Amino acid sequence: MSEQDSAVLVVEELRVSRKEPGEGQGLLSGISFEVGNSEVLGLVGGSGSGKSLTVRACMNLLPEELRAEGSVKFRGTELQTLGGKHMADYRARDFGLVHQDARSSMNPRRTVGDFILESVLHSRMLSFDEAFHSACALLRDVGISNPEARMRQFPNELSGGTLQRMMIVAALLHNPKLIYADEPTSALDVIAQSDVMAILLEQVRDRGMALLLITHDLDLATASCDQIAVMHAGQIVESGPAGVITSHPQHGYTRRLLEARHGTALPGNSEPASNSDATKGTN
Repeated sequence: MSEQDSAVLVVEELRVSRKEPGEGQGLLSGISFEVGNSEVLGLVGGSGSGKSLTVRACMNLLPEELRAEGSVKFRGTELQTLGGKHMADYRARDFGLVHQDARSSMNPRRTVGDFILESVLHSRMLSFDEAFHSACALLRDVGISNPEARMRQFPNELSGGTLQRMMIVAALLHNPKLIYADEPTSALDVIAQSDVMAILLEQVRDRGMALLLITHDLDLATASCDQIAVMHAGQIVESGPAGVITSHPQHGYTRRLLEARHGTALPGNSEPASNSDATKGTN
């Protein structure tokens, strides 16, 4: 089986550093992982561990002052060497994004329908009517009643849970191969968190898509993911099947995450919890 057949995303020795000398050590160092077809991989770690920066590097969305080295292959194609237009085509056609807080990601002066339809109209050149009806069908699938009316509402008229469901619909509408979900439930209350995560997983699995879930919540990752990669200070310190990571942690940082979850100390030595200044803001 070829790499393209067996994995949607293959990241090898990904490094991110500042372009200017004297700015401190690298922000990401030697990041390697794979996301298989129809697989859910969780990147788990605390604030500043480098989870979100890893995703931005994979999508060629780093700020000007940073540079990436290493390999990021999507279905066998090296993304790190693609020009801006070609990479933008990949982002519009093959990737779906579910952000942390739907309300802050939507223009309050435009309807939620505008937000949902924008990408699919651009990437697939569908007529407005075709895209609108497809979106309404998906909204029903995620449990939103009267979708035609909801599409014409503004973000301030809807609850956080409803907006996050609409964010999921926007990510799914163009049938991407890979969904990036960055802390997709952390801005919601406990009940809404459970509902939204269940909907996201159901829709992704039903459509045979791969999902890269970025979260600080080890419980959520264990319940949702096939594989887990634990990040700390810009590195992946441990990875493997979700059940194995939580039942037999090998790294001190993973043990600390488990201690925080259970409120009790687990056997084994813990490592220092400090992050360098270079990794601040690299969630």
